[in-house]
Amino acid sequence: AGRDVLIEKPMAVSRAEAAAIAARAEAGRRIVQVALPLRVHPLFRRLWTSVASGGLGAIHWVEAEFVSLKRPRGDSGVVLNDAIHVLDLVCALMGGTPNRIVAATGNPLGRRFEDNAMIVMTWPAGAIGRVDASCVVPGDRPDPVVPRAWSRKRVSLTGGLGQATLDLVADTLEIRWGGMRRERDGFLPVLDPPSGVTPHPTTIDDLVAEEIRGFLDCVARRAEPECNARACGVALAELCETILASARESAPILLGRS
Repeated sequence: AGRDVLIEKPMAVSRAEAAAIAARAEAGRRIVQVALPLRVHPLFRRLWTSVASGGLGAIHWVEAEFVSLKRPRGDSGVVLNDAIHVLDLVCALMGGTPNRIVAATGNPLGRRFEDNAMIVMTWPAGAIGRVDASCVVPGDRPDPVVPRAWSRKRVSLTGGLGQATLDLVADTLEIRWGGMRRERDGFLPVLDPPSGVTPHPTTIDDLVAEEIRGFLDCVARRAEPECNARACGVALAELCETILASARESAPILLGRS
């Protein structure tokens, strides 16, 4: 219709559909932003800046969880509904999508969509990571968004200089400095006590409002959004499609070569 659009995640359920949307937006010079509100969380922005500047050293390990005991959605499983949030954060922190995926899913509720997912990823530089998602695994705290749900939503990275853990339910960021130091007779672990927990209480209303402000600013300036149709829409559609294919085939898949 010739309009600029803010599209809920996932932008599409397949890479082909997402690529068609991106191509149409580019041809019509339209602004398309994918709605991923955790991207604008102040503590995620702080962590992203620290990682990008080399504050934690070279990242070699990442793990993330988006698990809850909650009423499941009827239109999708936990990969497209839940895991996609932390997959986006992990890929942003790692500077791109992984190149190898091994995934497993389960549906203990007996419905046609997955209720559990475990995803193992490898990046070209050698870093490895894991993302867990579930709608039947209780978390530690009441969910700030979904009524009657108990959730755990975390992202943790370890690099050569330290470790950082972002808790998106408690709204805290904790950093520990240290790692392995090479000695003449081998390696010695050196780890400082936690440098303290940085709290930043943030509601979903705050995040959505900030997300919409950013979209409207891009529309006004005719500027490409950070979460644009290619970087987030197509990339995440391909990633999720590969995850589901790996689980279905019970085999590792090289991203982009499936």
